[in-house]
Amino acid sequence: MNAYRGTTKHITGVEWNLKQHGDLLEYLAYDFVSWKLPAYSDIWASYIGHDGSGNPANLINKEGKALPESSALNKQRIRFSQYHYTVLEAMFSLERLQISLSRPYLHEYSYLEEEAYFLEVNDLIILFHAQLGRLRDALNKAAACLDLSLDKKELDELWKPRCIVLHGPRIPILHRYKDVDAYIVEPSFDSGKWNDKASNWSEFTDMKGYISLPKYLAAKKDLAILLADKWLYRMHSAVQNILKASRIRLAPPLGVNNHIPRNFSGQPPMPTVASGFMKSKP
Repeated sequence: MNAYRGTTKHITGVEWNLKQHGDLLEYLAYDFVSWKLPAYSDIWASYIGHDGSGNPANLINKEGKALPESSALNKQRIRFSQYHYTVLEAMFSLERLQISLSRPYLHEYSYLEEEAYFLEVNDLIILFHAQLGRLRDALNKAAACLDLSLDKKELDELWKPRCIVLHGPRIPILHRYKDVDAYIVEPSFDSGKWNDKASNWSEFTDMKGYISLPKYLAAKKDLAILLADKWLYRMHSAVQNILKASRIRLAPPLGVNNHIPRNFSGQPPMPTVASGFMKSKP
């Protein structure tokens, strides 16, 4: 690994680079990954790659021959790559789901103004916590693919609020007139906070107990980033051990691709344009 995380120089001298060789999501999320999830790139550049058509690159042995798709190691790698990719998808979604002065509405529909604002906020809260749950599950299952034993309790602070929000009654929300900021009671099993098994809406009828929603989301997102990169860093070490023990490496990149989206169906990928947006043939 050279000094630039997320790139790996192949024996041919050509470097794997997430921005140049990644798929559509990885291209769009490149800056976020570089700053917040460098361990994602480290794993991708040495173990997954992208063949330019929406699939992982080949693994090759010391003779330069591709590892058979049917091999146990390759099957394990493909399964791991799917959870690895899901970690990025969940994290990038969390990064984008924010309420701010410049983006007060989740869907930005002009008719959703004062009276219906709480519907937008409720959508955001549910989606945000659903992505926390997806992140937690993807990290656990990616680690399991590598036979890596990690302490699942480390992810409880992502999982517990997710369960409260998704399985309980609607979380209390306040939106003060002409105030773009929204306020919620923090979902937690701690005293004085919103516990879906014990709390009632009538306990939170004024500002007491409420916190700023943007600040809450930012704090949870920062925790998610910290935990995700920590777990991915451990997975990167496990991946390097696999490569070394099996005497294999990632095949060299075939050149800069046009960021074709990940191929989930096994069918030929849909055509794209240079900007990376999907566009079907006329």
